[in-house]
Amino acid sequence: MDLVAMFAAWGGLAPGTPPFTSYASNGAVFANGYAIAMMGGTTVSETAVPKPAETILLYDGTVTTTQAQPVQARHNGTFVAGYADGHVKALSATEVGTTTQFAGATIKLYRIGSGGGFYAGMTEAQGVPQ
Repeated sequence: MDLVAMFAAWGGLAPGTPPFTSYASNGAVFANGYAIAMMGGTTVSETAVPKPAETILLYDGTVTTTQAQPVQARHNGTFVAGYADGHVKALSATEVGTTTQFAGATIKLYRIGSGGGFYAGMTEAQGVPQ
């Protein structure tokens, strides 16, 4: 995510803030935090998520030139995911190719492993298990 561009309309970021993050959010659950805090968006309560222990909110990921948010298995073949009920889990992912990161760099593309439940087989942790 290009944080500098996101916050430009509100006076920019604090000095020293890196221009890109290494985490992604599940857009099916909530909008990116800047949109909620500064654009009058609303959040979703935990009670509105049918299976909070199975629903990923945030994860090790990045943003591509197409605005996809693929997982990034940067921890010995795993990525870390934070769930709606508050627990955190390392999930396996397999490299399946490459894609282009938002800033133009070529990055690895991963598919979520079988331990990912609802998200298994996906390249992004997007959506809500029903």
